[in-house]
Amino acid sequence: MDNNISLKEYYKTQHWIDLSKKLLDNKDCECLLCKRRRWKLITRGKNKGTWKRVLRFAVHHLSYDNLFNETEKDYMILCSHCHSISHDIQRSKNISPFYEELFKVVSKFGFIYKKEV
Repeated sequence: MDNNISLKEYYKTQHWIDLSKKLLDNKDCECLLCKRRRWKLITRGKNKGTWKRVLRFAVHHLSYDNLFNETEKDYMILCSHCHSISHDIQRSKNISPFYEELFKVVSKFGFIYKKEV
């Protein structure tokens, strides 16, 4: 990661705004974990043939090594529900053996949780 910019600042850059918009505006966009789709084609009524966003999604970094030059290996697309649950599991891994096992499952996807200091 570029030491001259914080993650908080990076997520405000035009590069990140444009990249995440491009990924999330793709009509084939689906959650990597649960496979739910972000967009639905309306097939009836006055809005027939238009696309409706049905879920909130996030682009989650797996690696910060290639900021400003990300490839598909550097991020994953998740619905807001899976994104929140994955973060919760990461933060809760030391609570019990159950959460430790869930953490192992989530980690297999390469999901990381880095809290900015």
